[in-house]
Amino acid sequence: MKKLLLNCALAALAGSFFMSCNSAGTSRNSDTTAAVQSSPAAAATTASTVMNNILQQYYKLHDAMVEADVPAADSSAARLKASLESLPLAGLQQDTAAAGKIRSSLESIRGELDGLQGEQQVKGKRQEFSMVSDMMYDLVKAAHPAGIKTYHQFCPMAFEGKGAYWLSSNADIRNPYYGHDMLNCGEVKDTLSY
Repeated sequence: MKKLLLNCALAALAGSFFMSCNSAGTSRNSDTTAAVQSSPAAAATTASTVMNNILQQYYKLHDAMVEADVPAADSSAARLKASLESLPLAGLQQDTAAAGKIRSSLESIRGELDGLQGEQQVKGKRQEFSMVSDMMYDLVKAAHPAGIKTYHQFCPMAFEGKGAYWLSSNADIRNPYYGHDMLNCGEVKDTLSY
């Protein structure tokens, strides 16, 4: 009888131990699940922060083009290129087609920035800047970064009437292709807001 009571007590203790272990495991698993579920949100926040930094660097390059400041344009282009490298693609909410467009835009922008830095004259830098601007617009449209608002602006007279676009942080026109000669030449064509 004592042996039977001892076995019952051990079985109850063992059952209690296994339930406790299983319960602790479930808690850890639910903590892990919660961490995984919050991870995409954290990644999206990081991606939006980096995307905002990319746009801020682009706007500095734009300002250098407005001022026709060659050294500032080169340093801004280098900072923009470095900020593009830090964009966490996993944090951007996109489908497969958009992901391909984002990767393609990033590669193309980096190449054009190298070209911009290689140009010695403002005119050549402005042509490269026009291509960077077109690709930046495509990047922002494909990435849909949360909390971003940028203005897509256009000057119809740039490059001997061919016209050219750029992005701006506000609706005020500051033409990067003519600088102070025709500072307010242009118009807002689109507003991207996510």
